[in-house]
Amino acid sequence: MNVTVIRDRPDLLVLGLEGRLDIKGAAAIETPLAARVNASKRGTVFDLSKVDFLASMGMQLLVSAHRSLSGAGKRLVLLNPQPDVETALRLSRLDTVIAILHDAGEAERLAAG
Repeated sequence: MNVTVIRDRPDLLVLGLEGRLDIKGAAAIETPLAARVNASKRGTVFDLSKVDFLASMGMQLLVSAHRSLSGAGKRLVLLNPQPDVETALRLSRLDTVIAILHDAGEAERLAAG
């Protein structure tokens, strides 16, 4: 599992996640991802277009990032999840807590808002 910085602005952080967000992938990025999100306290977009699998540990990681940001009055937005990943997010009802969008500009506006 890899995390890359796509955009880093004063009001917005866009991170690209790549790989399997299962127990092993979540463990690999949990600490660096949490450190980056907690340090920035900015609206954040996770680009999930290169995440090909999402398990419960990955969902827990997303919820943790959401809680951290919402506690600071900021938003997390999920961008372009692959169909199977989006299905998992919707079946778990995470889409009722964290916005899922397919337009990068709209996702950035919502997160930076």
